[in-house]
Amino acid sequence: MKRFSIATVLFLAAACGTAAEHAIAQDAIVNWGDGYAYIFKGDQYLKYDIAQDKCYKGPVPIRGNWDFPEEF
Repeated sequence: MKRFSIATVLFLAAACGTAAEHAIAQDAIVNWGDGYAYIFKGDQYLKYDIAQDKCYKGPVPIRGNWDFPEEF
């Protein structure tokens, strides 16, 4: 599992126009090897395009964008 530094998290959040407070208090950051880093916080997430070095999507709601059971 790759760990991200606080500086990296702040950079990803800033690139997506998200406040630093949101980035530091994230619930999870995941790099599934698909070219994107996903930052989860509460009921929202950011999708960061690593190769393009820019925000791809977010913050947007998890519900409706991920295939989770309704009760999740």
